[in-house]
Order: sequence, then structure tokens, then C-alpha cells
Amino acid sequence: HMSPPEVRLEAEDKAILVHISPPGQDGNMWALEKPSFSYTIRIWQKSSSDKKTINSTYYVEKIPELLPETTYCLEVKAIHPSLKKHSNYSTVQCISTT
Repeated sequence: HMSPPEVRLEAEDKAILVHISPPGQDGNMWALEKPSFSYTIRIWQKSSSDKKTINSTYYVEKIPELLPETTYCLEVKAIHPSLKKHSNYSTVQCISTT
């Protein structure tokens, strides 16, 4: 079983930076496996249910070309392809672009 990744959001002008830590207590449990993870990010406008999916292998993913002064929500799932494991999605977090 893999716990969801830790996620921290940072708003920019028309963009959101998504900081992702590997699953486990402070990312330590899977520290040696860090390069092996990929992530699925689901993002949507808070006022909409239309979700966009982004696949990433980075620990900081910039999601550009968003609307200014708009609230977006997202959740992230960790995937370890070689072990054929994945986590549940992280807790939904919302942030407004500037």
C-alpha cells in the first residue's frame, strides 16, 4: 500500500506551481525510489466539474495558461510503474491564481 503524495501549491500570475513529495512520512519511506515515481495531477476550476489530467515525473510541476484571479482545485496520485503500485489521490486543495 502506498499513501498519497504530499502536495503544496503556490499561485502565480495565470499559473500554479505544484510541489510534490513522494508518498510516505515526509517522503522518507520511498526516498531511494524517488526517481521511479510519476504523478497524475487532476485540476479543475472550482466552479466546474470539467477535470484536466496532467502526467508528470517532476517534483515541481508548473501548470501555465490558467485564468487570472480564478480558483482551481487539484489532487495528485503517485504511481510507481516498475512495482505496479499507485496511491489514492491526495486531499483536494484549492488555490486562486493572482
